[in-house]
Amino acid sequence: MLVTNIYRDKGITTATFYSWKRKYGNMDVQQLKKLKSVQEENRSSIQYRSFYERLIG
Repeated sequence: MLVTNIYRDKGITTATFYSWKRKYGNMDVQQLKKLKSVQEENRSSIQYRSFYERLIG
């Protein structure tokens, strides 16, 4: 199966595929896991800050 068929089947545009490939293509598994962890930590921090601001606001 061709890569183009896979991302088209998932509804991903060619531009998005190549953007992701440029951004993440050179990372190994450990780097991707670390990136995901940092993004999750940032998301949680934003949610907590938003909650706190509503609480005191």
